[in-house]
Amino acid sequence: MKKIQVLFMAMVITTLALAQEAPAKMRGDKKQLTPEERANRQTEKITTSLGLSADQKTKVYAAALDKDRKLQEVRKKYPTEADRSKKKEEVRSIRKNFVNSMNGILTPEQQTKWKEQRKDKRKHMKGEQKSHPRKKQEEPTQQKPADPQADDNDDDENSDVDD
Repeated sequence: MKKIQVLFMAMVITTLALAQEAPAKMRGDKKQLTPEERANRQTEKITTSLGLSADQKTKVYAAALDKDRKLQEVRKKYPTEADRSKKKEEVRSIRKNFVNSMNGILTPEQQTKWKEQRKDKRKHMKGEQKSHPRKKQEEPTQQKPADPQADDNDDDENSDVDD
């Protein structure tokens, strides 16, 4: 009987020890990338998808690096959830400036393609948020009819241009 109890306790301890490591693997935790690594990754993705010239690639990297450094500063400035609205405002401003910089770098055809890619990514991200088990889903309220012009402007302000 003692052997069974010892065996059972060993199994429980092993399970608990392994359970501590599992959440990190399941969440897909990645090492924190530096702004330079993020900018390089984003530049490579944009270069591949839009066929950037060497000059455009250099400019996109500079714009992405500037954006990522500013975002890192904002994350350090507001490490807690207490200042969430201030952090959100600053992040939106930084991203909007990045989009404006990109529009100055890209050709009209590339701008159109990039805008579509960002729109598709937002749709995909919204779909992931809805399926996230921890987030409480609110019931949709009455929605106003969509205004095509407002939607067009909203794309640039709220775009999520990180990787």
